[in-house]
Amino acid sequence: MKLIKNLRIDAERALCGKAFWIALLCTTAACWMNCSWDNMDNSVADIVSLLAFGSHIQLVFVCGAIPYAAAYLHDQEYGYIYSLVVRSSLRSYLQSKVILTACSGFFAVFLGKILFVLMLLLRYPMVDGIPASEQGIALWIDGKPWLYFAADAAIYAIAAAGFAVMALIVSHYTRNVFVTIMSPFVLYFMFSSLAQILQLPALLSVCTMTIGVISIWETEPLITFAYILFAWTVLILAEGLLFICCAERGFYRG
Repeated sequence: MKLIKNLRIDAERALCGKAFWIALLCTTAACWMNCSWDNMDNSVADIVSLLAFGSHIQLVFVCGAIPYAAAYLHDQEYGYIYSLVVRSSLRSYLQSKVILTACSGFFAVFLGKILFVLMLLLRYPMVDGIPASEQGIALWIDGKPWLYFAADAAIYAIAAAGFAVMALIVSHYTRNVFVTIMSPFVLYFMFSSLAQILQLPALLSVCTMTIGVISIWETEPLITFAYILFAWTVLILAEGLLFICCAERGFYRG
């Protein structure tokens, strides 16, 4: 009951505030920045499939942190956390923060990418019969293009949710709004570099987990899609537990 009460408060703040709509529009803008302008005469499916190879793709994950990753920091600065904890409990308050940080990041990026697709459809054909890739979720382009667009948006969105919760953890230590929101940009580079240095398999690589291609399931788009969602969900749960443990310890220590 206490958790539900906190979820209602946080949902209104996270999903109905200006920051959410700014994040949604920034996601769409980031997609335009990542377009390969040499291939803008192709189909929407081609353009969308090439976004992962753009030089500014990390900005999409920053957009996921905009709506609510810094909310915990704001609550501490203005003392709002104490009134909420008194009316409910610290644990339910922190759980609610994790859930709404992830959800707001997910929906902002998902809707932002769908808006980008709808804008492209005003000028370009949906498909041209020649998929940009014949592996991973791109196999859905020929027969189920809208399923491909939704799956592609969901993969970026769940990754953005994961980075948003990472930013929430960062906010506990930095106490700086700008650093908190921009942290996904740095974290993406860090994880990508570590994957290359350690030569991690595709199943554990952040890059392959965001472009929708896992080498061992290249011809099984549904398994690829389900695995990516599952892996990010597990990671988000682990991040949430880490944040709650750190935040509780810091709160009681003053």
